[in-house]
Amino acid sequence: MNAMRVLLAVALSSSCLYASQSQAMVVLSNGDTEVVWNVGDPEPSINENVAWFSAAVCGAELTGLSQRFPGLPMRTLTSAPAEYDCVIYRGDDARFVADNLVVNDDQ
Repeated sequence: MNAMRVLLAVALSSSCLYASQSQAMVVLSNGDTEVVWNVGDPEPSINENVAWFSAAVCGAELTGLSQRFPGLPMRTLTSAPAEYDCVIYRGDDARFVADNLVVNDDQ
């Protein structure tokens, strides 16, 4: 189990390194599947009902998320998100992020 956590953390960390180069993205992962989402994309299709569900939110997507949902935890940031910042959410917070990427067909 700990090995799975380490592998997931490495995968999401590398996704965030890529995200810092491309400036903005959300990477959803359930341990088997990884989906990259950007503003303007249709609602992503991924099974969220797994124990290891996570969402890495980076760049402008993180800024937008923090503005739409100011109550969502962003413990790793001490100020407003910058274009190179990433936050990794797990469990219910990650599911909340995934469920609210597209609202009423308006990203």
